[in-house]
Amino acid sequence: SLLEVLDITSACIASFLVLFCLIEIGAGSALGVYATVTILSLLVLPQRLPALFFALFFGILPLTKMLFEKIGTRIGVILSYVLKLALFNGELVIFGIVAKELINIPDSALIIAAYAVLSNAMFVLVDILYGVLTRMYFGTFRKRISKFLK
Repeated sequence: SLLEVLDITSACIASFLVLFCLIEIGAGSALGVYATVTILSLLVLPQRLPALFFALFFGILPLTKMLFEKIGTRIGVILSYVLKLALFNGELVIFGIVAKELINIPDSALIIAAYAVLSNAMFVLVDILYGVLTRMYFGTFRKRISKFLK
């Protein structure tokens, strides 16, 4: 439904804060921002689904993307991407278990398979989006923003 799409979108947009902190301040601070936003969203939001999307997928994605891309220079880009997808699918299984308690998910194997395929496609697109946003930030916006960060 539209509300579920907006839940996913809001979690993705909130993760841009983690990406920005990772670029400007470093991994430690970005991890702190991720943990803080995760805890606050689980405590404050009336709907738990956007908080779960952020906690399990989008919030941690900038950090894991950086980690796997650094590893990718040593083990190869393809193996690095396979590891990213393996981690995502592990998170997807955890999400499926937790979400089954929160919302009514049908037990149909076809629906679960379609959900997994579409989720993996979404992951690849979001991973590409973060790469594009990072390049855009360094190429265009960092010069303009850096004067406010001093």
